[in-house]
Amino acid sequence: MNDNNQNQEDSNVQTLPIPLKVFRIALLISIAVYLFVASMLHSTLWSKQDFEGALTSPLFDWMLVGMAGIATVAALLIRGKWLRRLASRPIAQGASDESEVEAKFLEVFTKAQALNIVAWAFAESVAVFGLVLSFLHQEVSYLWPFAGVSLILLARMSPVLPERPSGGALREGDERV
Repeated sequence: MNDNNQNQEDSNVQTLPIPLKVFRIALLISIAVYLFVASMLHSTLWSKQDFEGALTSPLFDWMLVGMAGIATVAALLIRGKWLRRLASRPIAQGASDESEVEAKFLEVFTKAQALNIVAWAFAESVAVFGLVLSFLHQEVSYLWPFAGVSLILLARMSPVLPERPSGGALREGDERV
């Protein structure tokens, strides 16, 4: 029974839309770029300057940490609550014909794509806050925990997209809701 369901699911799998693939990969690569830039600045510029950290204050540091926390919660909330609710909404209910069902599906699908992108942007912004702290303190070690959280969030956030009412809309790498 389980193998039969798995085979049926495999036959319904389509490919993930290319814009979502590209956007997600770009966000993952951007974190590596942040790490590279901060490392290069640390090895070249920061070691040659006599900078006492005049631009930093503990209050500003905590504000950036708080903003990173808020971005993390927002990414998880969008992904865990709103996106799953949207993707599990019955699309064919109340539709009179197949073209109306398709129109409703495309509307929900577009909203789901947008929510996926917003959730990924929040997850990636965590690394940006770490990059800012790294620049202000001229120390790469400030970036590592932020980049780690951001990478974990992005790696675990596979796209959640609605199922096509005809039964064949599960996308590669998506989670069934």
